[in-house]
Amino acid sequence: MIKQLMLGAAVLAGVVGVSGVASATETFTPGTNDQVATNQGTTKISLTGDTTTSSLWENLNGSGDGQKATENSAGKKAFGLVLVTVPGFNFGEKTLTGQATESATATGTDNIKVQDLRYDENGYKVFAAASKLVNEKKTELPVTALTLSVLDGTQDENGGQLSGTGDTPATILDANKATSATGTDTTADTTGLIAGHGNLIAQDKTGNADGTYESGAVTAKLDFGAPRLKTGNYTGKITYTLQDDALK
Repeated sequence: MIKQLMLGAAVLAGVVGVSGVASATETFTPGTNDQVATNQGTTKISLTGDTTTSSLWENLNGSGDGQKATENSAGKKAFGLVLVTVPGFNFGEKTLTGQATESATATGTDNIKVQDLRYDENGYKVFAAASKLVNEKKTELPVTALTLSVLDGTQDENGGQLSGTGDTPATILDANKATSATGTDTTADTTGLIAGHGNLIAQDKTGNADGTYESGAVTAKLDFGAPRLKTGNYTGKITYTLQDDALK
């Protein structure tokens, strides 16, 4: 290889300079094919991503049982993916009007932020499922719908982007009608506290969102109403699941 490179340099020097000596202002002008000697070397590098799995997590599609989610699971890595931040919602205080249906909206405390350390061609998906809302006396709020609208994040120069729900908000409370990456989930979690369930709310569609990406603002809409509305402070949980797009 070294001899070939040296030979190439000698030939190029011969065709560059008219008198055999190239000046600083001269540029290389290729001759005909039989006047230019060429050869090619190769460039090669092997890159690997992070595929480690936290011992606190399991493959959500392995046994089909999933795993109960807890707040201390935040920021744990699974399959090279980290769900860095997720939104909570405070709908504030609402005075009941006596109408058959009531509604409230709230903007999330955080956007959805994902860190992808796999650096492969696979994308990922984020699912969400909500639990019931109950007050201090364990009375359940009769919710007819809880939906999330997620705006797209900023697209970078590589086409990487965390995309949201688009024009159709995702229903996250009715876990019996939840979907997953494999389609309708017939063993849906009815508590909203089990990982691996819920409806799709955000995703990396292209597989180009390697590194840390963030969605746009997340808005929740809560619809509730008769029968038997009771005053009180109602609370619940939303479980978010980040899944490798390659898991089927």
